[in-house]
Amino acid sequence: MKLKKKHWILLIVGTVLIVVGRLFVHGHVLSAYTFGRLAAILLTRPIRGLAILSIVALVVAALRRNVRRFWFPALAWLFLAAGVLDVGVAGYWAFVLRPKEPDAGKVENSVYRNEYFGLTLKLPPDWTVPDEESQRQLLDKGIDVLAGEDKNLRAVMKASGRQTVFLLTAFKYPPGAPVLSNPSMVVFAESVRGMPGIKRGSDYHFHGRKLLESGTVEVSFPEEPSTEQLGGLDFDVLHMVMPFGSMNVKQRHYTAVMKGYALTFAVTFTSDEEQAALERILESVTFKK
Repeated sequence: MKLKKKHWILLIVGTVLIVVGRLFVHGHVLSAYTFGRLAAILLTRPIRGLAILSIVALVVAALRRNVRRFWFPALAWLFLAAGVLDVGVAGYWAFVLRPKEPDAGKVENSVYRNEYFGLTLKLPPDWTVPDEESQRQLLDKGIDVLAGEDKNLRAVMKASGRQTVFLLTAFKYPPGAPVLSNPSMVVFAESVRGMPGIKRGSDYHFHGRKLLESGTVEVSFPEEPSTEQLGGLDFDVLHMVMPFGSMNVKQRHYTAVMKGYALTFAVTFTSDEEQAALERILESVTFKK
């Protein structure tokens, strides 16, 4: 059987279309994958499709009573049709059906609003909100502190960061101010669409706690997890304490799962007065019904 150039072209075009379909589906999270994982995602479907359609083409050629003549042309046309169908369905899902991604929101007149989550909260007028680049630098420093020399943990935390949208970071004083303690609030949302077992904040905290316990920073959990309401919604609360010099830095992570994301309000403080100031901010949280 002489293989025609046209049929090879059809086979190649079908393969390219299937790969493009995979890019449509996974393109929004490509940076979270290693090269090997990405290659597996992009190539598994064409290889599997080739195996299945080879059998189908064999059946078609057998029905034509000339397997040697019709098998490869049938395979080429079937593979092209599969590629067109795959890229069409994947494109429709990616550009029409895929849920919208959350934006960072904005602060105006000390009021933070985020349309995606329907979230509003009020900050004290003298608090500082760093710009996006400063927030990213603070995240990188936090990863350095928690991961230390553990390269695997660092990689896991960076991958998690790429799945996370930082909505708001606010400090009582500008970062670097000459103060012993600087209470803060960080609001972020991490995608959990690929983790169906995470149904509520406590599920998310379970994995976060394991990650923190494997880091280089000493972290204790002096209180049992609790549940509190913010803006009329239930948020699970993880209580943490980290020693820092002569002080104990306390954190509370309030988390609820909504719209495919684990939405977290992380507050950091060292005194009852700072805690009270942060709780007043949390009391201002509202969600659109």
